[in-house]
Amino acid sequence: MVLLALAVVGAAAEDNAVQRARYLFDHRHLEPWYEAEAWRILADYRAIFPLDAEAIDLWCQVSEDLGDNTADRAKKEYYYRVAEAAADTLRSEFPSIAAGHFWWAAAHGKRALARGRAAAILTAPTVIGEFKRAIALDPGFPLPYAVLGVLYRDLPLLAGGSRARSRSYLMAGLEQAPNLTLLRLELARLDMQERRYTDARRQLEMILSTERPYFEAAFVVNDRPLAESLLAEIRGK
Repeated sequence: MVLLALAVVGAAAEDNAVQRARYLFDHRHLEPWYEAEAWRILADYRAIFPLDAEAIDLWCQVSEDLGDNTADRAKKEYYYRVAEAAADTLRSEFPSIAAGHFWWAAAHGKRALARGRAAAILTAPTVIGEFKRAIALDPGFPLPYAVLGVLYRDLPLLAGGSRARSRSYLMAGLEQAPNLTLLRLELARLDMQERRYTDARRQLEMILSTERPYFEAAFVVNDRPLAESLLAEIRGK
C-alpha cells in the first residue's frame, strides 16, 4: 500500500510538472524567462517519462518556438532537430495523434528552410503530405491549415504553389478556429500579394479587435505587432 501511495503521489507530481510547463509556455509573453523554464521542466520530465504524449506534444511546441525566436543558426538547427526527433517519436508511438505528424512536418520543414530555399522546396512534398495527414486525423486541428496556406502561397508555381489552394486552406482553418489570429495574418498577406487591400485591411482589423485569441502569447508577441505593421504598410492603398 505504501508503494502504491508513493506511485500515485509521484504520478500526480509529474502531471503537475507538465501543467507548470504549459502554463509558463502559454504565458511566455509575461516574463522573458518563462519559456526557457518550461523547456527545462519538460527536459527533466521527459528523462523520466519519455513516452508521455502530452509532454512530447508540448516539448515540440516549446522547442520549435525557441528555434523560431533565435537568430543563432546553430541554436535554431538544434531546437528544430530536438523537436523533429520528439515529434517522430510521437507519430511513431501514437500514429493516430495528429500533433505528431504536424510537429514533425513543421520541424522538418524549418530545418530544411534554414539550409536554404532550394532545400525547403525539395522537402515540400513530404511535409505537405504530413500536414494533410494531420488534418485527416483531426479535421478540427487548425494549425495544419495555416501552414498549408503559407506553403501553397509561397511555393513557386513549378513546385506546386497555388494561391487558390492557399486561400482554400486558410479559409478552412478559420472555419475551425476563427480566433486563431495566425490564419488571419497569413490571409491578409495573401490578400496583399493579390492587391486586395480592402480585404487585407479587414483581416488585420479583425486581428486587432480579437478579444480571446486562440494563442494569447503568439497574439501578443507576434500577430498583433505584425498586424499593426502591415496596416501601416498598406495605408492609403
